[in-house]
Amino acid sequence: MTDPPRPRDTPTPTVDGKTKDIAGESKGEGVGGWPTAQLLQVITSHFRQPTLSLSMAAATVGISTGYASRAIKRSGQTFLQHVHAQRTAAAAALLIETNLSIKEIANHVGYAHTNQLDRHFRRHYGSTPSIWRRNMRIKRVQVQNP
Repeated sequence: MTDPPRPRDTPTPTVDGKTKDIAGESKGEGVGGWPTAQLLQVITSHFRQPTLSLSMAAATVGISTGYASRAIKRSGQTFLQHVHAQRTAAAAALLIETNLSIKEIANHVGYAHTNQLDRHFRRHYGSTPSIWRRNMRIKRVQVQNP
């Protein structure tokens, strides 16, 4: 008895837990054969690089860009949504912990221009970085001096 044919996009599981693509090349390990965890780790490790791209992350994990895109979407967000979430969280921490300028923070977290940081920070936190920083400092003073 032979196995039913597999759809072209479905990776073939192997004995060692890795998967093979249609050409028989090994793909990264992950839950159910999807390399989502490895891709998220690449984002976490490299989000500060302005040139970080899905194709770079895919190459790092050793899979195709299309397969990487499908794998990352299994987490509920796109590749860029994950990158921007990492960058804005890092920016928020720097806004609280340092006196760096918004431009320096934008460059430090991987944005080439402050308007990119402004746009994505506003989406995640509801205000611009400078207003958010000012509000957080006010709240810190209020907590210290009730």
